[in-house]
Amino acid sequence: MIDDDMCGGMDDLQESTPTKTVGQSICAIVLALALGVGAVSLMLIHNVASFVGFFVWAAATMGPGFAAAYQLDKHLMVGYHDSARLIVGVITFFSFSTFIGAALLAHHF
Repeated sequence: MIDDDMCGGMDDLQESTPTKTVGQSICAIVLALALGVGAVSLMLIHNVASFVGFFVWAAATMGPGFAAAYQLDKHLMVGYHDSARLIVGVITFFSFSTFIGAALLAHHF
């Protein structure tokens, strides 16, 4: 007697028809990811706090730099060559970011 005769073989297996919607399936995946991230975050809470601090620091220094470069490019650099506008924007961005970063560091001393 062959084993396929006893077990029915692989031909008898059929996939079950999904009964949930695509949105419910995506919600289940998102929930599982959120639970996984939550568990890992609890184990690495110090690293998470450090990353939050880094992103706040980056936003506090780079945000005004982007804003200043944008306003300068939009209002004062109209008519200049694109390369000149880009160079002046990059210099303005780094100047503002460096100044604000230095002011934030001096605040801690």
